Amino acid sequence: MRTFFRHLYGFAKPLCVTILAVLASPPALQAQSTLLKPEEPPVTTPNTAPSTPAQPKKKKRPATIPTLAKHTPIISSEQGQARNAPPEAERSRGKEIVGFVQGFDEDGHLRIGSQTVILSGLFPVHLGETESAFRGWIDRNGGQVRCVVAPVSSLIQDKAAAAPNYTCYVNGLDVGLALIINGAAKMELDGPKEYLDQSLLRQKRDDASVDPDPKFAAFLEGSANLDCQSFTCTMRFASNYHQSQILMAEREWKQLANNVLDLGFREDINYYWLGRAAEALGALKAAAIYYQKAEQLMRTDDSLDHCRDASTDNCGNINLASELSAHLAAASSIANYYFQ
Repeated sequence: MRTFFRHLYGFAKPLCVTILAVLASPPALQAQSTLLKPEEPPVTTPNTAPSTPAQPKKKKRPATIPTLAKHTPIISSEQGQARNAPPEAERSRGKEIVGFVQGFDEDGHLRIGSQTVILSGLFPVHLGETESAFRGWIDRNGGQVRCVVAPVSSLIQDKAAAAPNYTCYVNGLDVGLALIINGAAKMELDGPKEYLDQSLLRQKRDDASVDPDPKFAAFLEGSANLDCQSFTCTMRFASNYHQSQILMAEREWKQLANNVLDLGFREDINYYWLGRAAEALGALKAAAIYYQKAEQLMRTDDSLDHCRDASTDNCGNINLASELSAHLAAASSIANYYFQ
């Protein structure tokens, strides 16, 4: 029996020591000792709601999105006046200057009666040796000039303060364009497209005119003539006909003109080729002359004058009558601008 109680005591002693240690330990250790205990539901009373973790409040989207007030920049009175000021062309709308040309002043501006006119799209004009030719051209076209206000140059920032520029016409012809075509004026950077086109053609004509051959110079002036219709000329032309076609297709204008001039054979297609070469080289007045001669030969009764009768490919398979009509109209419209 004594042995039994000794074993019981040895078993119970550690258990009792553990229980006493837990009872005497801090709350954190007590919580660890109760991990194996089942959770008990919170005690509630009729007037008390069960305790639950606090939930974050959701923000409600407003029914309508508020609009932001527009930003109104502060503008000084001077800025406001500049903003509201109409463009110069609007302020001067309907204003025309009509009168007779007195010449150009020392600043290069046109004088009409007692008024100074700044020509739109041009740098100041200084005629020099071309002044008498210019005056003769004005007189041949009636003498009276009409100038209308043109839009202010896009290169000018303060358009409201800019002096008005004008485009002037005599007998319906643009005076500024005539000055460019005759090499008496230079175009500004933002000039009209037709000013640019004629400026480029004028440069081509100037480049071509440096040829020292007097025959080529006469061609550019429109005074070249094709008079040969002998048997020898006819045979030379027949053997060289396709060479002119090739030069035309390749746009070798100077070589084309020289080839036709060297042959000298009188036929409508040859004058047409001279006209195309002169037109491409910027000699529009000469081109109009050659087109007119081609049309005249096309209407004669002599079959040698007609490429449609002499050639086997119907003038290079082109409608010569239609081509002549279109090119003659275009060249003649520019030929009217030539001072001489």
